[in-house]
Amino acid sequence: MLHWLSPLLTTTIPVRAEQKGPKHVIMTVIDDLGYDDLGFRNEGQILTPHFNRLHSQGIDLSSYYVQPSCSPTRAAILTGRKPLHTGINFWLPNIAAGLSLNEVTLAQVLNRRNFTSHAVGKWHLGFHKTPYTPTFRGFSSFYGYYEGSEDYYTHVTNGGFDFHDERAPFCGPGCTQRPWHLQGQYSTNLFTARAVEIISQHNLSSRLFLYLAYQGVHAPRQAPAAYVEPYKKGIADPVRRTFAGMISALDEGIGNVTAALAARDMIDDTLIVVTTDNGGPTTECSTTGQSNWPFRGSKCSIYEGGTRGTAFLHWQGLPRRGVTFTGLAHAADWLPTIVSAVGSRLWPNETLSLDGLDLWDALLSNGALKPKPHDQLPRPLSYLPTPPPTFRPTFRPAFRPTHSARPLCTI
Repeated sequence: MLHWLSPLLTTTIPVRAEQKGPKHVIMTVIDDLGYDDLGFRNEGQILTPHFNRLHSQGIDLSSYYVQPSCSPTRAAILTGRKPLHTGINFWLPNIAAGLSLNEVTLAQVLNRRNFTSHAVGKWHLGFHKTPYTPTFRGFSSFYGYYEGSEDYYTHVTNGGFDFHDERAPFCGPGCTQRPWHLQGQYSTNLFTARAVEIISQHNLSSRLFLYLAYQGVHAPRQAPAAYVEPYKKGIADPVRRTFAGMISALDEGIGNVTAALAARDMIDDTLIVVTTDNGGPTTECSTTGQSNWPFRGSKCSIYEGGTRGTAFLHWQGLPRRGVTFTGLAHAADWLPTIVSAVGSRLWPNETLSLDGLDLWDALLSNGALKPKPHDQLPRPLSYLPTPPPTFRPTFRPAFRPTHSARPLCTI
């Protein structure tokens, strides 16, 4: 950590007493979710009653953008910074690389505001050295896997068992447990059970930040038969049918999470964010049955299908619910927006220079706030170190304006 940040790491920053907001935050990341994959978008082809309920009572971000693959977006969510500055420009393979230790994460920021932070599910931001792992990045516990994908049942990737149960901050060698007994159990259900456990055991003298990064619906395409069965008549394509079962498992999970919040009388005080990390892989990068309709492109592309994502938030205290925010938004906006939502503000030099903007007031005003925080968003200019075989150079706007003005430049 940079020396000029060290005093802040031990400083508790008070919230703004004049602003009431949610006490707790659950950031739910769905891996490789396509734009058309939840029931409220696909006219009920896939049954997602719990997601639908949260969405109908929350705020939909209809012009929300992410990076074309997982690690860059996850880094943006947790740091408020885009790949140009984090250096995470594409998914992290199994190499000696990770999110810079100079970066300050959302968990570290919230911990200074009387939060206890936990991470569940996928990490994919580095593990070659212990300080890059979640409990060294602000999380009090981690339950999940370090790499980008694995088998949903064996929890094996690249020939090794990648499942870690870490129940303390700075949980390195001698602390981290390898739960071999979980082989054969479906990861979506395991991650839901751990999330419910965290909520049920949370000490309400502090606030809760839960980073719930599900494995679903990333490849491989796997789902228990009970989740696939309801789609045997309604979805003819077997690929899409199994994928629908994967979505249903997630929906059941989010239902269990909200039920756990209700059981602790936390549901009214919790901000729930749901976001994808990139567009669905419809043509490349391990397709599993997603749909990005009506957009062109796929994960691993910079077309809308790869970069325009589903995102919405729910909180009972919203002044307007069941509305759509049409302003531009990016995954990097979550850090400053959440800090504002919980009634606080970032102090000078508390983090590295942010790319994300605080959208909270704009969201609460349902877009009435003028000017809107973003008037343009730079497109990712590259994705993979080497273009994939399907890549075709073309001319397109480098920016997506919010009005009919000519683009600032082309590439």
